[in-house]
Amino acid sequence: MIEVNTNAFALLLEASSLSGTRVTYASSAGTYGNSPAPNRVGSGEEPENIYGFSKLAMDRIACRWYDRHPAPLIGLRYFNVFGSGEAHKNEKEGNKTASMILQLYEQMKSGRNPRLFKYGEQMRDFVYIRDVVSANLAALDAPRSGVCNVGSGKARTFNDIVSITAKTLGIDANIEYMDNPHPFYQNHTEADVSDSKSLLGWQPEWSLERGMTEYINLLEKGHRGPLLETL
Repeated sequence: MIEVNTNAFALLLEASSLSGTRVTYASSAGTYGNSPAPNRVGSGEEPENIYGFSKLAMDRIACRWYDRHPAPLIGLRYFNVFGSGEAHKNEKEGNKTASMILQLYEQMKSGRNPRLFKYGEQMRDFVYIRDVVSANLAALDAPRSGVCNVGSGKARTFNDIVSITAKTLGIDANIEYMDNPHPFYQNHTEADVSDSKSLLGWQPEWSLERGMTEYINLLEKGHRGPLLETL
């Protein structure tokens, strides 16, 4: 994880400094661990797994380059992204890494009861892919280096996800609650996007309901690839 995420990134920054290339890179909400929400850049950065640690290390390496890199370096801390183009993450047996929104949709669509950790009230900041794309485009014009949260700015529960999915599909949902086997689990993430507004001139526009409705309707039409404006 460190070799691929952190060390390789350090080499990329060294190379980009020679060419004067702007760099926009993926950080993560995992940098906050279980710190109290809302999550703000520069506060509560206490990752509790190696992935979050590797991403925080990337942010700190980038920070050391701010004053000597010829072009802006923008780190985007993605929260729980969902939307078209993620279906391939569910194709490998035993390693399903797509959003819980897609995973719960597939459970319910197949006639199975949705399964959640007790009692579905854990909260996440779910951000729709359209907002993520617009944040990346905004980073192209950022006037200076920095790290920004990319989230909806509003945490929602997994019970909400099941409810919205069931309503969109027009079905009833009987949730099966199970014990959480993970010693580390983020119980509440919520992006403070104030820095994103000031640095990128960006703010989220898609509510959870609006994003999920569009996404599920696309899935219902059999569309599982990246979102294309020609659809």
